[in-house]
Amino acid sequence: MQGHEAACLAGAQNLLRQGAIGAIQVEIITAPFYAKPGSFLDVERHLIPLGWRLATLFDVFPDLGAPLFQLDAIYLPPGNPGQDAQDD
Repeated sequence: MQGHEAACLAGAQNLLRQGAIGAIQVEIITAPFYAKPGSFLDVERHLIPLGWRLATLFDVFPDLGAPLFQLDAIYLPPGNPGQDAQDD
């Protein structure tokens, strides 16, 4: 679904609210490699209002001499162990 993360998350709003999804892994390619580069804003616009939080980043690939090329992110739902401590 490269470049369509926001549409996928918008379509999954009920599942996200119901707690039917335990975690989300997103690959965000920020470079103009595809017609529509990904963005954290597109992803977080759908997850943060529902209480989901960024847990970790990995496979971070910088493009030396240029902006970040891509990375992967894991988001966890509200009520996940450790999240309450982070919110204090």
